[in-house]
Amino acid sequence: MKNSEKYAKKIKRLVAQKASPAPARQTDLIALLVEGVLSEDTTLAKASAAMTTLGEEFADFNELRVSPLRDIVEVLGEDFPGVREKAKTVTVAIQAVFDRTNSLSLDFLAKMTKREVRSLLRDKIGLSLWSESVVTLYGFSGHAMPVDDLLLEALKMGEYIHPDSDLLDLQGFLERITPGKDAISWHEALQAYSVKMAPKVARERARLRRLAEAKAEAKAKAEAKAKAKAEAKAKAKAKAEAKAEAEAQAKAKKKKKKVKTKTKPKAKGKAKPATKKKVKSSAKTAGKKTVKKKKKAGKTVGKKKTASRRAKK
Repeated sequence: MKNSEKYAKKIKRLVAQKASPAPARQTDLIALLVEGVLSEDTTLAKASAAMTTLGEEFADFNELRVSPLRDIVEVLGEDFPGVREKAKTVTVAIQAVFDRTNSLSLDFLAKMTKREVRSLLRDKIGLSLWSESVVTLYGFSGHAMPVDDLLLEALKMGEYIHPDSDLLDLQGFLERITPGKDAISWHEALQAYSVKMAPKVARERARLRRLAEAKAEAKAKAEAKAKAKAEAKAKAKAKAEAKAEAEAQAKAKKKKKKVKTKTKPKAKGKAKPATKKKVKSSAKTAGKKTVKKKKKAGKTVGKKKTASRRAKK
């Protein structure tokens, strides 16, 4: 975290203030796991009340494991913070434990190192930074600091951490500056502060949500306007292209008609008569030549006959 020394001093002063006693934690590890999931981004008091409600509606955690999500949501109530996501996380987590041990017990974690415990709870069981740290801190006395969005935003509003920090930054920072033996008391002091700041955080979230909605609405309107403009432009372009094509076709048709008017009638009126006259003229000429040939041939034959008669005499 940026300016860590500066913010470390502020955090130490904050946790040094006396906080009201925190409610007792669950002693059963599976119950602690479920409570850890339910307590994220809300108060421990609300999570404890939710645990009581679940205990009244379901016989045990095994029944909770196989229950439909809608039933769990209905029992917890739609107004419970993050109810659907938490109901899913609870059933997935206890199912993962059952698949691994064929029972609902986390006792097998006692043989592992704290690092291995934390890794398994996150990667195999599917817990968040907050709920994994709750189980590690209270169930295995591990050096872990639970962090959620409520604590992150509360500390930012109070200027106890750098404004660019995220959950991983915050958890790493708190675990570095927190003495191992004081981890629980530090966590409870920070939790008390986040509960105190919860109304302000809620108002700020509502403000940011309204701002985001207004921004999204403005963006949607701008996109709709741009889309309408693009469609109008495309329509105008298509209309212009259609008009240009129609004009080109009309021009081509007119030109074709003009050429047809100039050339075709002459070919029809003069070509055929000229051909007939030519044929008749040729026929007459051929006839005359034939007659001349016949006359000439007759004369020749007559001369030959007269010569023949003379010779005989």
